[in-house]
Amino acid sequence: MSADDFCINKFVPGYFSRINEDGSYSNGSGCGNDTASERNMVRKYIVDSVCYWADVFEYYKGLIKFRKAHPALRLSTSEDVKKYVKSIEGLGDNIVGINIKGGQKDESAKEMYLLFNANTDNAKVTIPEGK
Repeated sequence: MSADDFCINKFVPGYFSRINEDGSYSNGSGCGNDTASERNMVRKYIVDSVCYWADVFEYYKGLIKFRKAHPALRLSTSEDVKKYVKSIEGLGDNIVGINIKGGQKDESAKEMYLLFNANTDNAKVTIPEGK
């Protein structure tokens, strides 16, 4: 992608990337354009981006830790999926529910419910009562 095509350069031309006196993009980094990190909003963009990706990393790190702790989330055959995993119906628009029964080797949970809400608002769902 050229610096001209970068969305921020289209939105605020001449601000995000360093530009030489002749109007060309500075190439001190060897990649065709240099980020103008000396500018306040560019620095803010960089810091905000790093903070965002640190949050994303922590989120996925937690998911991986959770998955490692539960063999029921690591089913390896289609037979196991058919045996242990069932869809939960009637939760609402854009909400997917999955019930995973326990019984796998070393699984501490008797069953789990995984809910995915693709709506922009929070949703309240009712799952079946335990026995």
